[in-house]
Amino acid sequence: MKNFVITLVIACFLLSGCDKPGPIELVDSDTPARSIEIDTTGEDNGYLSSSNPEIDSSGYFITLGGRSLGLIMVAGALYDGVNEQHNASVAQAFFFNQQQPVIYQGDTVAFKIMNAGDLRVEGLLLARYQRRFIVTRVPFLDTLLGFQYGLYSKDGIGGRGFEYSGNRVFRWEGSGAIGFPAFKETLRTAPMIRVLAPLPNNEIERTKNLRVQIAGDAGEILIFIRRKPLVGSEFDQKPLLKLRAVKIGNGITIPSAVLRLLPKEHVSFLFSFQVETNRLKHINGYPSDVLLKSSYVHHVVFRVKQ
Repeated sequence: MKNFVITLVIACFLLSGCDKPGPIELVDSDTPARSIEIDTTGEDNGYLSSSNPEIDSSGYFITLGGRSLGLIMVAGALYDGVNEQHNASVAQAFFFNQQQPVIYQGDTVAFKIMNAGDLRVEGLLLARYQRRFIVTRVPFLDTLLGFQYGLYSKDGIGGRGFEYSGNRVFRWEGSGAIGFPAFKETLRTAPMIRVLAPLPNNEIERTKNLRVQIAGDAGEILIFIRRKPLVGSEFDQKPLLKLRAVKIGNGITIPSAVLRLLPKEHVSFLFSFQVETNRLKHINGYPSDVLLKSSYVHHVVFRVKQ
């Protein structure tokens, strides 16, 4: 397999209220502290699929899950396409058992999931969904890890009435089970943001800095850029670029040097602007730290001028 990695460091001056680029750091999905890495490695080998179509069937949430063994999460999303708009909300939780590893080709690739009893957020009972370990391109290599918890609503439908709200404290309760004590926890959500300009399906130019006007109380913003394949209507799951930016004034500026990295054979791209909060917390009776995570993302489809 051939790996092609481009590393780019962009240093920009901070000038509020003008068109000069603000500070933007491009990072890879594994190590946020690194500057830029664009990995065009193909998916030729098997890999662990971390997507959860049973919960997030539309793929609106970029980071369903996390690197912690335990997770409690509340997230919201807004999608602005060419001729459609959708909003979605999700609450999710799981607790991996480090004492029950899943071994694949001699390596620990996952863990079984512990039963935490009934889980509720703001009094709403979370449903249970199977979480599986799947190695693609290897037929029938599918291992059930256990049941994770989730509530999902789209356009106000589903999720037992659960809806995301920014800057709000959500109360969680777990009834407990054998080997997992009952618990209570709170999670304050990330603020809601919205891209005001450019408008969905607006054409942007590779040779010009892109000024994005964003409403909402946000400091650091994560930006994911995904392409629309030449055939089909869906967008790639794996982002081409992941950026980290600081909102200055009423928005952020993406340098033209970044836009010129996008493949020229594609016209439509999904730009996802996300804010998030993360906090590690110990829950009595669970041996590992639990990540309390909240995020809100606004997806906007832009066309890039050829």
